[in-house]
Amino acid sequence: MHFQIIEISDEPISKDKWVSDFTLYEDATIAENTDYVGDLYNEEERKGFIRDSLPVLFKGIADVDLEKETITFKSKEECRRTLLEEKKKILDIILEDMIDKGNCSFYPLRNYGKDYKDWPQLFYRDGGLTSAQFIEDAPYYAGKTMYIGAIYDAHY
Repeated sequence: MHFQIIEISDEPISKDKWVSDFTLYEDATIAENTDYVGDLYNEEERKGFIRDSLPVLFKGIADVDLEKETITFKSKEECRRTLLEEKKKILDIILEDMIDKGNCSFYPLRNYGKDYKDWPQLFYRDGGLTSAQFIEDAPYYAGKTMYIGAIYDAHY
């Protein structure tokens, strides 16, 4: 399955300073969650992903500005409320799995705890993060603006 690795920074990043695929290959989280890191998105693919996909992922968490290529996090209360709603959905799925299939292992907890909203995307912010790891910290980023750098294709 193909997905994206999205570079995020507290400061604007010029193209010549974007994270390299070699740096991504050396990151433990990236290595654990990918078979390989593919090509850097071209400008059209990158803009399309920022415009069409990131607002869906960040709904209720942050606003995405295509022109500035930024993500601005909402208030702590909004972030926490959205995260709580998503966690309730995940718990319902896990409970249903356990009841319907008699699956009492911890695997569903590990599996569902990796991705946020079933998004396998990885983020790179001075190190690799799964979508759930990055989004989980959203309340701490309340009001903060982050900048989008490189976007790579990846596969697992």
